[in-house]
Amino acid sequence: MIFLKLWVINIPDDLAIAEIKIEELPEDWPEYTNYANCQALGDAWLNSSNTSVLQVPSSIIPEEFNYLINPLHLDFRRISIQATENFSFDERLVKKESS
Repeated sequence: MIFLKLWVINIPDDLAIAEIKIEELPEDWPEYTNYANCQALGDAWLNSSNTSVLQVPSSIIPEEFNYLINPLHLDFRRISIQATENFSFDERLVKKESS
C-alpha cells in the first residue's frame, strides 16, 4: 500500500506567480512524448529565479492548474502549510493487474 499526503498551502495574494499558458505549449503537449519539451520550460523558469511559484496547465484536467514551487527562491518563506491530509487514489482509477 502506498501512503500519500496532500498539503493544503497558503500562497499570499500579493506573491508574484509566473504562468505558462496553453498557447505557449506544443499542440500535443499533454502527450508523454512531449515531457522533455515541457520540462525544459519548467527548467527555464527555475533557472530564471524570477518567482517562487509557476502556474502550469493540468494535462489531466483541462480546466485546472498545477503549481510548481521553487524552495530556493526568497519568497518561498512566505508560503505556508495550512494542513496535511491523507490522500489515496480512488481504487476505480488504478489499473489492476490480471491474475
